[in-house]
Amino acid sequence: MVLADVHQRAAGGLIMDSRYQPPRERFSDRDSIQSEANKGEQHISSLVVMHRPDAMPVLRTFLESRPALTIAATGECRCVLLCETDNQRAIVDHIDALEALPGIINVSLIYHHVESNAELDKAAELQAPSRGTDV
Repeated sequence: MVLADVHQRAAGGLIMDSRYQPPRERFSDRDSIQSEANKGEQHISSLVVMHRPDAMPVLRTFLESRPALTIAATGECRCVLLCETDNQRAIVDHIDALEALPGIINVSLIYHHVESNAELDKAAELQAPSRGTDV
C-alpha cells in the first residue's frame, strides 16, 4: 500500500482508497499447503493458553482429540501446551482451534523450533567428561 492511497479523515480515522488491493495469500488452497508442509521437518513449539477457570474441562476434552498437543504445565487460569507437528501450518491450525473454544481468552506462541527428521534420527553422541590424565 502506498501512503498516497490513504487519506486522513477530519475526525482522525483513515479511509482506504478504492484502488487498494490486499495482498493475495501465499497458498490458495489446502493441498498446496500440505505439499509444502511435508519437507521432513519436525516443529516443536510451546503455547501459553489463558482461559477462564471453568474452561479447563473443555480444554482437556479438546486436547484428547489432538495428539500433537499435550499439557506441560497448568495454573488456575493458564496452561502451557507442548505442540509437536510436521509443519508450521498445523501449529496455526491448532492455535485457531484453541481460540475458538468457549472460555479461551488468548493463545500465544511462545517458542518454536524446527529440526530436520534426519537430524532427530541421528544417535546422540555422548562423551564422558575428562577427569584428568590416567597414570
